[in-house]
Amino acid sequence: MEPVRLWAAVEFTAQNGSTDALLGHAAQAGLHLTRIVPLPGGFRARCAAWHYRPLAALARQGHVRLRVEKRLGLFFRLRPLLRRTGLWAGLALFIFPSLNSSIRTLINLI
Repeated sequence: MEPVRLWAAVEFTAQNGSTDALLGHAAQAGLHLTRIVPLPGGFRARCAAWHYRPLAALARQGHVRLRVEKRLGLFFRLRPLLRRTGLWAGLALFIFPSLNSSIRTLINLI
């Protein structure tokens, strides 16, 4: 298993345009693609999520259509939880029980 896949990776397909040139330009730019599988009219591959945006720019230059098929990794699993403030407040109260008693005294004063 690739270590990048544990944190954040994307599996994508590249169709139409000059997909062979895209592979060459990606290698020159230092964008590491793994699990490259040929498809009719293109290929499927995986890369680190932070490499996808520069790869998309290279694809636009070669008139290649990229489509994300899967988002893999811990980052994409945790991302929906980052917006839930109540979850983080509950976690803080669980980890720091002294905060719990401080909050109770504040509520009693009000």
